[in-house]
Amino acid sequence: MLEIIYEQPPFISEAREIFRLPEGVIFTWGKKIFNPSHKAIDEPLFKHEECHSKQQGEYPDVWWSRYLKDIDFRLSQEIPAYQIQFKSAKEFIKDKNKLNTYLISLASDLSGQMYGSIMSFSDAFEAIKREQLYEFKTEMYN
Repeated sequence: MLEIIYEQPPFISEAREIFRLPEGVIFTWGKKIFNPSHKAIDEPLFKHEECHSKQQGEYPDVWWSRYLKDIDFRLSQEIPAYQIQFKSAKEFIKDKNKLNTYLISLASDLSGQMYGSIMSFSDAFEAIKREQLYEFKTEMYN
Protein backbone atom coordinates (compact mmCIF):
# COMPACT_ATOMS: atom_id res chain seq x y z
CA MET A 1 0.00 0.00 0.00
CA LEU A 2 1.20 3.48 -0.78
CA GLU A 3 1.66 5.98 2.04
CA ILE A 4 0.44 9.55 1.55
CA ILE A 5 2.85 12.23 2.77
CA TYR A 6 1.65 15.84 3.03
CA GLU A 7 5.01 17.38 2.15
CA GLN A 8 7.00 18.30 -0.95
CA PRO A 9 8.98 15.44 -2.53
CA PRO A 10 12.78 15.35 -2.20
CA PHE A 11 13.27 16.37 -5.86
CA ILE A 12 10.89 19.35 -5.98
CA SER A 13 13.60 21.89 -6.86
CA GLU A 14 14.70 19.91 -9.91
CA ALA A 15 11.08 19.34 -10.97
CA ARG A 16 10.29 23.06 -10.78
CA GLU A 17 13.22 23.81 -13.08
CA ILE A 18 11.80 21.51 -15.77
CA PHE A 19 8.01 21.61 -15.40
CA ARG A 20 5.27 24.15 -14.94
CA LEU A 21 3.70 22.55 -11.90
CA PRO A 22 0.02 23.31 -11.34
CA GLU A 23 -1.53 23.72 -7.91
CA GLY A 24 -2.38 20.36 -6.38
CA VAL A 25 0.15 18.25 -8.29
CA ILE A 26 1.18 15.06 -6.51
CA PHE A 27 4.30 12.94 -6.91
CA THR A 28 5.16 9.33 -6.21
CA TRP A 29 8.53 8.36 -4.83
CA GLY A 30 8.76 4.63 -4.28
CA LYS A 31 5.96 3.65 -1.91
CA LYS A 32 5.09 7.25 -0.99
CA ILE A 33 2.71 9.71 -2.61
CA PHE A 34 3.77 13.27 -1.87
CA ASN A 35 0.65 15.42 -1.64
CA PRO A 36 1.71 18.81 -0.24
CA SER A 37 -1.60 20.53 -1.04
CA HIS A 38 -3.73 17.80 0.57
CA LYS A 39 -5.50 17.16 -2.76
CA ALA A 40 -8.23 14.51 -2.71
CA ILE A 41 -6.89 11.37 -4.36
CA ASP A 42 -9.67 9.35 -5.93
CA GLU A 43 -9.32 5.71 -6.93
CA PRO A 44 -8.36 6.36 -10.59
CA LEU A 45 -5.63 8.83 -9.61
CA PHE A 46 -4.41 6.44 -6.92
CA LYS A 47 -4.11 3.72 -9.59
CA HIS A 48 -2.09 6.13 -11.77
CA GLU A 49 0.34 6.77 -8.92
CA GLU A 50 0.44 3.09 -8.02
CA CYS A 51 1.59 2.43 -11.60
CA HIS A 52 4.46 4.89 -11.12
CA SER A 53 5.40 3.19 -7.86
CA LYS A 54 5.65 -0.14 -9.68
CA GLN A 55 7.66 1.46 -12.50
CA GLN A 56 10.14 2.87 -9.99
CA GLY A 57 10.62 -0.42 -8.19
CA GLU A 58 13.40 -0.29 -5.64
CA TYR A 59 15.14 2.66 -7.34
CA PRO A 60 12.90 5.74 -7.28
CA ASP A 61 15.96 8.00 -7.27
CA VAL A 62 17.23 6.48 -10.53
CA TRP A 63 13.74 6.58 -12.05
CA TRP A 64 13.21 10.23 -11.16
CA SER A 65 16.65 11.23 -12.42
CA ARG A 66 15.87 9.73 -15.82
CA TYR A 67 12.24 10.91 -15.81
CA LEU A 68 13.29 14.52 -15.32
CA LYS A 69 15.93 14.44 -18.08
CA ASP A 70 14.60 12.04 -20.73
CA ILE A 71 11.41 13.07 -22.55
CA ASP A 72 10.99 9.70 -24.27
CA PHE A 73 11.33 7.86 -20.97
CA ARG A 74 8.84 10.25 -19.35
CA LEU A 75 6.33 9.54 -22.09
CA SER A 76 6.90 5.79 -21.78
CA GLN A 77 6.04 6.03 -18.09
CA GLU A 78 3.07 8.38 -18.33
CA ILE A 79 1.06 6.74 -21.11
CA PRO A 80 0.48 3.45 -19.23
CA ALA A 81 -0.24 5.34 -16.00
CA TYR A 82 -2.89 7.45 -17.75
CA GLN A 83 -4.33 4.36 -19.43
CA ILE A 84 -4.69 2.68 -16.04
CA GLN A 85 -6.25 5.84 -14.59
CA PHE A 86 -8.82 6.01 -17.40
CA LYS A 87 -9.59 2.30 -17.18
CA SER A 88 -10.20 2.70 -13.45
CA ALA A 89 -12.42 5.74 -14.04
CA LYS A 90 -14.58 3.72 -16.43
CA GLU A 91 -15.59 1.57 -13.43
CA PHE A 92 -17.03 4.65 -11.70
CA ILE A 93 -18.18 6.94 -14.49
CA LYS A 94 -21.04 5.30 -16.39
CA ASP A 95 -22.31 8.38 -18.25
CA LYS A 96 -20.56 8.44 -21.66
CA ASN A 97 -20.49 12.24 -21.85
CA LYS A 98 -18.91 12.55 -18.41
CA LEU A 99 -16.43 9.82 -19.26
CA ASN A 100 -15.48 11.62 -22.48
CA THR A 101 -15.04 14.88 -20.54
CA TYR A 102 -12.77 13.01 -18.10
CA LEU A 103 -10.77 11.60 -21.03
CA ILE A 104 -10.40 15.08 -22.51
CA SER A 105 -9.10 16.32 -19.16
CA LEU A 106 -6.55 13.50 -18.95
CA ALA A 107 -5.40 14.06 -22.54
CA SER A 108 -5.08 17.79 -21.86
CA ASP A 109 -2.89 17.06 -18.85
CA LEU A 110 -0.70 14.53 -20.67
CA SER A 111 -0.23 16.78 -23.69
CA GLY A 112 0.14 19.97 -21.65
CA GLN A 113 2.93 22.01 -20.19
CA MET A 114 2.99 20.09 -16.93
CA TYR A 115 4.92 17.32 -18.75
CA GLY A 116 6.73 19.61 -21.16
CA SER A 117 4.25 19.22 -24.05
CA ILE A 118 5.61 15.75 -24.81
CA MET A 119 2.84 14.84 -27.26
CA SER A 120 -0.13 16.32 -29.08
CA PHE A 121 -3.58 16.39 -27.55
CA SER A 122 -5.00 14.06 -30.23
CA ASP A 123 -2.17 11.54 -29.74
CA ALA A 124 -2.65 11.66 -25.97
CA PHE A 125 -6.43 11.21 -26.36
CA GLU A 126 -6.00 8.16 -28.59
CA ALA A 127 -3.23 6.65 -26.45
CA ILE A 128 -5.16 6.95 -23.18
CA LYS A 129 -8.38 5.44 -24.48
CA ARG A 130 -6.59 2.50 -26.10
CA GLU A 131 -7.72 -0.73 -24.43
CA GLN A 132 -4.41 -2.55 -24.66
CA LEU A 133 -1.85 -1.19 -22.25
CA TYR A 134 1.18 0.31 -23.95
CA GLU A 135 4.37 -1.51 -23.11
CA PHE A 136 7.51 0.41 -23.83
CA LYS A 137 10.83 -1.37 -24.02
CA THR A 138 12.95 0.94 -21.94
CA GLU A 139 15.88 0.25 -19.71
CA MET A 140 15.77 2.48 -16.69
CA TYR A 141 19.51 2.37 -16.19
CA ASN A 142 20.85 3.42 -19.59
